[in-house]
Amino acid sequence: MNNVIHIAIAKKILDSDLKPALEIELRLSNDKKVVASSGEGESRGRDEGILENVDTAIKNFANLKKRFYELKKFNQKQFDSDLFDLYKEKIIGINTALTASIAHLKAMAIFERKELWQLIQAEFNLPTKLIKPQVICVLAEGGKHSKNKIKLGIQEISIIGLDKIAQAKKILVELLNKEGIKFDDGLEGGVAPQTSDTQKILSVLSNFYLALDIASQTRLSKDDVNFLLENNNIKIVEDPFDQNQTDEWENLQKQNNILVVADDLTVTRTDLIEKYKNCFNGIIIKPTQAGTVTRTIDAIFLARQFDKKIIVSHRGRETMDDFLADFAIAINSDYVKFGNPSQKERKVKYDRIEKILK
Repeated sequence: MNNVIHIAIAKKILDSDLKPALEIELRLSNDKKVVASSGEGESRGRDEGILENVDTAIKNFANLKKRFYELKKFNQKQFDSDLFDLYKEKIIGINTALTASIAHLKAMAIFERKELWQLIQAEFNLPTKLIKPQVICVLAEGGKHSKNKIKLGIQEISIIGLDKIAQAKKILVELLNKEGIKFDDGLEGGVAPQTSDTQKILSVLSNFYLALDIASQTRLSKDDVNFLLENNNIKIVEDPFDQNQTDEWENLQKQNNILVVADDLTVTRTDLIEKYKNCFNGIIIKPTQAGTVTRTIDAIFLARQFDKKIIVSHRGRETMDDFLADFAIAINSDYVKFGNPSQKERKVKYDRIEKILK
């Protein structure tokens, strides 16, 4: 049996923040090629996997190139298992593992003449129905997503519904101009106002359904978190407390009117989903945290066993790869969180969802 991959190349590209990212290109025995890359988080949970410097990843690519060249048939689960073994042995980083996993999956889709989302559903025995996920679209950014000295005390204020984002931005910019508050671009394409007054921003957005990413690193007090939730039209709150404050998490998620979402708490790991299952009712799923497509699917299966809502998410710094869109459709994600479409690296993912569902 002939080898299915003839050439495997690792390259350095620039992400949405003009920082290095890894890209893997595979040239196949049928003369077609696939390209894969993945984003990286500016804000990271403390239990996330270990990243690999892009230059180091390219230098050490021989470890992966050999495995690609040895492939005579595709087996995603086995390939992903081998990748994670390399990660555990500290031969590759978690970012390199995921990029290789996506590249393998894309090559497999070409050989099986399937769309990527179709292959994911077939390979992992997922329901074949297609559901359009709701969009959590970032509007305003603070915390580590803003380079301003004076910034919002939470990481993101988002609008639920992509069709609402232009109107919400217009209202927000009018407020900032009226108040004489300067603003810049945030990391994910949102507005980064030079103010620490989060409530001022939220107060003009009362006609929208809102989602907050507080991010545990911001360390808001319990009283501050509760004030924001009680005085605004917030339907989703992500990482409201530190992972040591499990009592606060559990009490909050018992409220029926809000989706309490774990990201830094669970970092797409099955062991942490099991450990903290009583703390949240929605979960951020980031393949970059899991390290392979298979491990990401495993995390989703477990979260669904516990009846959690699924939010497939990008990272703070993204690439032009639209894999996340196919992945979100394939697993019937309840929500997607891809950032503001003002950045091309985010827009390409929203556009791909629309194309799939057309």
